[in-house]
This record gives sequence, structure tokens and C-alpha cells, in this order.
Amino acid sequence: ERAKDKPDLRAAVLSELETAMAEAERDESLALPQLADWELQRPDHLKTLREAVESEDFLRPGSVVLAVEQEYKAEWCGLEMTGSIDRVDETPDGLIAIDYKTSSQAPKGIKDANGVLKTDVQLPLYTKVALPELYPKKRLGTGAYYSLTKGKMLKEAGMDAIPELEAFAERLKDDLANGRFPVAPDVKRIACEYCDFEAVCRIGPRLERNTNDAGSE
Repeated sequence: ERAKDKPDLRAAVLSELETAMAEAERDESLALPQLADWELQRPDHLKTLREAVESEDFLRPGSVVLAVEQEYKAEWCGLEMTGSIDRVDETPDGLIAIDYKTSSQAPKGIKDANGVLKTDVQLPLYTKVALPELYPKKRLGTGAYYSLTKGKMLKEAGMDAIPELEAFAERLKDDLANGRFPVAPDVKRIACEYCDFEAVCRIGPRLERNTNDAGSE
């Protein structure tokens, strides 16, 4: 935020990193966990951030940062949308909404018609819904995931997935209206790897174990 209006944004961000880290550590609203070895981890985190900022992908040539942590409210397909964009840049190719990731992979998205996690949600909605609401007179570009640990863009997308997302929104509204919440993970069950409800799952590994146990009896 303090660096975005400086002539050399990259250098300004680098000069502010140490101060910003210290402020985050003191900010009670963030409620950061107290780690016993934090003083040993801290230099590594700062090093990772510096490398992310120094990376060529961090800021495109000719780009200007318009906003950081930009909140928005909009309506799309009869749904009220509320969110926050990590960074909005104005580039020679139009606006780009950037979402920072600490992982090294882009989100897998929601299921397509074949049950495969393939359709990205976040970036198309940034481009289709958030940016037009925030900047109605500016030319739209795309959305992008930027990995802070890898220092590179993981994925860039525009509005190619909008038809699939509109169909998803209609299914979601229908499910909400009818109280229908089926347990239906993707065909490869990638979502199951991150689910906290294995103990009560009706179709996952727990059920399979119970079926096998019953068969053996």
C-alpha cells in the first residue's frame, strides 16, 4: 500500500518488507500464532518474499498498481458476491486482478460435466464481476495467481469459463432452494484429500472400509 505510488515500485516494496513484517507481528487483529522457533523462521520468510518481489513476474513492464486488498460487492446470476482482490494492476493489455498464493500450484477449481476438477472460479469472477463493478470505464484484462513461494505466475485466465460458471450458479441456487446438499466429490476424489469429515463421510474411505469389514464377516 505504501509502495504502490512510488516511481520504482519494486524497490519501494523491498524497502518496506522488514517494516511491514514487524507491523504484522504486532497487529493484534491478525492473531498470528506464537511459534517457539519464529526467530529462526523469520529470515527465511523474508528471503522468500524478497525473491518473490524481485521476480520478473511480480510486475509486468508498463504496469501500474491501482489497489491492494481491494474489497468489492456485486451481484452475479442472482447471487450477492462479496470478496477482496489482493492486487489490481493496470497493464498495457488492460486490468489484471492478481491473487497471491503461498502454494506452488493453482487451485484445481470445481467439477466439469465429467466430474473432473477443471473449472476455475476465482479468476473468471474477478474479471467478469469484480473488475467491472470497481472500474466500469477501464478496459478489462485477465486474472492471475501469483505464487509467493515460487515467485512466478501459476495461471492466468479471463472469462473463458463463464458459461460453465453460470450453469454452476444455477445448480447452486436450485440446491439451496431445495435443501439439496449431496456428497459428490470429484471422480478422482482429490477434494477428499483435504476434507475434515472423513469420519462421517457417506461415500469415502470410511464407507469402503465398513463395506469390506461387513463382507469379511
